[in-house]
Amino acid sequence: MGLIAVGNNAAKNREEKPEDAISARTTLTSTVTPPEVQLILTVRNSGQALWLSRPFLTATGFVLEPHQQFPVVLAAGATAVYVMHLEAPCVEGQLREPVPDDARMLLPALTPSGERHSISIAFTTQSLSQLGERACGLTGSEEPIGINWSEVRLEKKAVSFTLTVSNQARDRLLLHSIAGPGLSVSVAGGFPKELAPTSDSLLRTRLTIPSCKGLPEELDQLHRFQGYEPFSLVTSSDSAREVTLPIHVEPDQPLLVAIRDLVRALCPTGSFRSG
Repeated sequence: MGLIAVGNNAAKNREEKPEDAISARTTLTSTVTPPEVQLILTVRNSGQALWLSRPFLTATGFVLEPHQQFPVVLAAGATAVYVMHLEAPCVEGQLREPVPDDARMLLPALTPSGERHSISIAFTTQSLSQLGERACGLTGSEEPIGINWSEVRLEKKAVSFTLTVSNQARDRLLLHSIAGPGLSVSVAGGFPKELAPTSDSLLRTRLTIPSCKGLPEELDQLHRFQGYEPFSLVTSSDSAREVTLPIHVEPDQPLLVAIRDLVRALCPTGSFRSG
């Protein structure tokens, strides 16, 4: 989880006006999915509307490539998820230079009054140094996992579907969980699930919404219908630590259509944005 500290770029001796203050909470997570490392930043804005510019890192040589276009407007009371590809400065598969222990992400923010702020987000789950090393080490040694879904059905309070997980590695894999912001995903027989080498596993899967307030902004009916990553698979092998695989779903695919229809049926328009 990301720990947030809000730094004000105004003069130190200037008293901040109420209309200039911002109130935001962040969560910073990461996924390692060959051939890339992704950072996933969730921003919950409990104050006034904010104009957010492209995030950047304080460590030299690292580059963030957001999946979304910046700048963006984060409405008052809204929650948004931003996914970014991490590029590390590597030489022969190793980090070019040590990463400072206090390296962090900075998210520039502008209030309606024109006051500029910088939201400072620390790496607390995995350090930037660790993520950089993993980014440098992704040379194709890890075999990919294939994902597909079929038999999507919208029920009264859930979406059910068959999830096909293709283990293209030569080793046995364990599927530990499937999770996504605001969603609860279960499979018949429970977790963990063993995925045999070079084979496909068909999992009867059920997706529910525990609370509308936990849903990301991408599912808000007020926003343009676009693709996003509703959930991720957490797997491990006998010889490697856990790897998180985010699943991207395009807007016209039946699974995302059904998820949005379920949100529309259970959650009043905008209800989760004020959470």
